[in-house]
Amino acid sequence: MKKEISCGFVLYRKSPEILFLLLKHPNQGEWDFPKGHQENSETCYETATRELMEEVNLNTDKDMIIIKENKQSKEFTYEYTAPSGSLRKIVLFAGLCSKNPIISSEHQGFAWFRFGEAKKLLKFPEVCNCLEEIYNFLRTNFK
Repeated sequence: MKKEISCGFVLYRKSPEILFLLLKHPNQGEWDFPKGHQENSETCYETATRELMEEVNLNTDKDMIIIKENKQSKEFTYEYTAPSGSLRKIVLFAGLCSKNPIISSEHQGFAWFRFGEAKKLLKFPEVCNCLEEIYNFLRTNFK
């Protein structure tokens, strides 16, 4: 069975605590990170940057500082089986961003949330675990 791959960004800011950007989807008011499906021969990072521009009008080169590890963009990955039975892989990157997004028409709104609030709003346990991994990485490496 082929894996469906989606890539995106977990954007955060410090004020002074860490806040995470979530987008509100029109279907059932679910909240999630800016992300989308990989197209053709795109790398995960190319997909994530394209989706970021399409969904929130933010440019990775101008509007944020990308989290890196060993000079490479740090990837946070999780996999799950969708209710339809398809296998899905999500690859997220993280970036420090002080700019507010300009959201696309595919979302109803956005907000910046503390870690605990964001975790409660995210629907799937795998997403919550990934957010926790990112949060712990940021607290450990960017005090």
